[in-house]
Amino acid sequence: MTHALDYQAIRSEAAVYARGSRIVELTGRDRQRLLEHVVARSTEYAQPGTVLDSLVLDSDGRPIDLVLVLTDEHRVILLSDEEPSAGVLGELESIATGLGLDDVCVTLRADLSAVAVEGPLAWRVVGPLLDEDVAGLLLGEWRTAVIPGSEARAVIARTGTTAEYGYVVIAELAPEALASWIGGLAEVEGGRVVDARAVVRARMEVDHPLPAGQFDGISVREAGAGWLAGVARLDSFRGRTDDEGELSRRLIAVVSEDDLQTGAEVRAVDVVVGRIQVVAPRVGQPTVIALALLDRPFDVPGLTLGCGGAEVRTVSRPAVEPTSWVTPIS
Repeated sequence: MTHALDYQAIRSEAAVYARGSRIVELTGRDRQRLLEHVVARSTEYAQPGTVLDSLVLDSDGRPIDLVLVLTDEHRVILLSDEEPSAGVLGELESIATGLGLDDVCVTLRADLSAVAVEGPLAWRVVGPLLDEDVAGLLLGEWRTAVIPGSEARAVIARTGTTAEYGYVVIAELAPEALASWIGGLAEVEGGRVVDARAVVRARMEVDHPLPAGQFDGISVREAGAGWLAGVARLDSFRGRTDDEGELSRRLIAVVSEDDLQTGAEVRAVDVVVGRIQVVAPRVGQPTVIALALLDRPFDVPGLTLGCGGAEVRTVSRPAVEPTSWVTPIS
């Protein structure tokens, strides 16, 4: 029941969850050169006051991290949700040294913590923190704020992962204090602090990349995440790979009334046409949603296929109609 309520908060009210297992600040004249090398999506024209998401690739072009990049006049803030041992942000100093970048300072901001607020009423949660009308904070922008009742400074960025209204709050507070405070604001709007399981489900429904499982054994283009992996860039960066040409398979979302297992074969009658790549938590919903790696021409929505004893249907995404699409900020 708890997981179902968490999912409901995302799609109907406001859901709060932790972000940023590691937050790093880049300063110095060479910060942009380091950023352009490490972050796959181009940041060449990122302006102060903007925010974007990007995959980070290893030297073989495999995604190892998904970072949030906030650009300021004299610094860049990078936020990673990966465990510190798995993400790239702990390697930035050695990468800079290898590139011969002398004028860049990499600072672990252990004094900062972050939470996300997503849902059709998320704007009501963060609105009182801003000195301007919350509608004026556009997608891909951030503003500074001061936490009421304290001198703690904060950054509020409008960005999201579930196709609902979304914001990330980064503040000079302990993680528990920030989550409790923002969670209390969400409760006023009927929302709540939610578990990661519901977030994974909501992200898969709207085609937001899932580093855990989505990219295992396949390329970023097969995974449908080329736009976050710099495929349109013409310059050199870490992990850049040559064009794969025409794809013979790709990921597509499938739904089923029955439970599904990662790795299970997907069949068209008696012919194996792919496998289940990753399955989202059910979180009390009537259907299961998963990503299937399917051979062409079966990688299209509208097909009914078999998976063990289950029937699966290929669907386009978003697989739901986000409530925020029909709920204005007023």
